[in-house]
Amino acid sequence: VDGEGGGTFAVSYSPLTDPGGDAVGSMVVLYDVTEERQRGQQLAVLNRVLRHNLRNETTVISGFADVLQVNVDDPEQATQAGKIIAASDRLNAIATKVRGFEDVQGRAYQPESVALESLVGDVAGRYAETHEAATIDWSVEPPDLRVRTDPVICSVLLEHLVENSIVHADGSAPVVQLTVTAAGGDVHIAIRDENERIPADEIQTLRSGEETPLRHGQGIGLWLVYWAVRKLHGDIDFAYDDGNVVTVTL
Repeated sequence: VDGEGGGTFAVSYSPLTDPGGDAVGSMVVLYDVTEERQRGQQLAVLNRVLRHNLRNETTVISGFADVLQVNVDDPEQATQAGKIIAASDRLNAIATKVRGFEDVQGRAYQPESVALESLVGDVAGRYAETHEAATIDWSVEPPDLRVRTDPVICSVLLEHLVENSIVHADGSAPVVQLTVTAAGGDVHIAIRDENERIPADEIQTLRSGEETPLRHGQGIGLWLVYWAVRKLHGDIDFAYDDGNVVTVTL
């Protein structure tokens, strides 16, 4: 509800009864959420402005750098132009992932029965098409395994688990293994790669929920995974066995 002075309040109502169970009144509690709502609105505006400007400016930068790369005669300058294009593409990817964060955070949790073989197969197939050099092995056991969860957020989770393993691969031919199994009423989603160990500081940053000058996350991909897991009321664990093993339990 909106207050007369411009404030915003959340309302909680509870009936009051006597020891015999008869109604004797009610209690209404108002929680002032004005500042929280304003902060949310400010962040939403800043995110939209940031994404819009990043997209427009990186398009200009990449376009001119591409022209330079094609037309310069000096191989060193052509290499420098290529680095400008790559940096521009990375910035544009960040803007896209920020939009993904907004989609996850702004979506109300909507659970339904999800066929995991179909969901996992769809995600793996799309990344196999866009990253032809990558090998993506996946399996779901049993094949008819279903879980009650939000299919949209779960798809975002799978996408970024796969993408992180591919983009951070050490070589030009990434190998990713995605397995889904059931045990004790839980569903375990495990993704394995052959990459270098995820730095302990990166994992600690996720656990603490904030970034600091001394502990700054290198990318937003793991954050999206972590936020999606939280939204799905799941757990996430990190291990290393000749490659990273990230396990999500739903």
